[in-house]
Amino acid sequence: MTRRAAIVAIVCVCASACATRPAAAPAPAAARPPPNDGALHVSLSWAAPVDLDLYVTDPAGETLYFANNPTRAGAQLERDTRCGSLPADGAPSVERARVAAPTPGRYRVGVDFIDACAASAGPVPFHIAVDRGTAHREATGTVGLGQFVVVAIEIDVHDDGLGDAPPSALD
Repeated sequence: MTRRAAIVAIVCVCASACATRPAAAPAPAAARPPPNDGALHVSLSWAAPVDLDLYVTDPAGETLYFANNPTRAGAQLERDTRCGSLPADGAPSVERARVAAPTPGRYRVGVDFIDACAASAGPVPFHIAVDRGTAHREATGTVGLGQFVVVAIEIDVHDDGLGDAPPSALD
C-alpha cells in the first residue's frame, strides 16, 4: 500500500467514526505575525484543553511537524503546544510554523488530534491562518481524537505572496 493510500484510508476511517458527534464551539483565531518579512507563517489555534499538532508539507513533499523539526528546507516549528504546556488561563492553544525563505509552489497544512490530555475526547474546532507579507488565508475545521486531517488548507506560494490552490485530487 502506498503512503498516500494509507493516509486516505486512515482519514476515511476516522472521518466516518467521528461523523455523528455534535460540533463544538468555533476555534479562536490566532494573532497575525508581523507582515512583510518574506517568510511563510502558519498558525493553528484551538480552545479545548487537548494536544493538536500542525503539519506543513512543502512543494518538495517534506513535512514539518514535531518529529521533523526543522526540515531540510529550513521550515521550523516556532511553537509546539503539548499537554504539559497548555495555557492555564483559558487562552487558546497555538502552534506556529515559519518558513524563512519559502520555495514557490503548493503547500499543504494538516492537523492531527494526537492526545486528549485527560479531557473529554469530543471533536475539537480549529483555526488555521497562513500569512506571507500582506497576503492572508484562513481555514477552519473540526478534528476528532485520533483523526488526522491531511489537508485542512492548501495554498500556492508565489514569489510575491500567496494564491489559492485549485481543488486537488485529494478533495
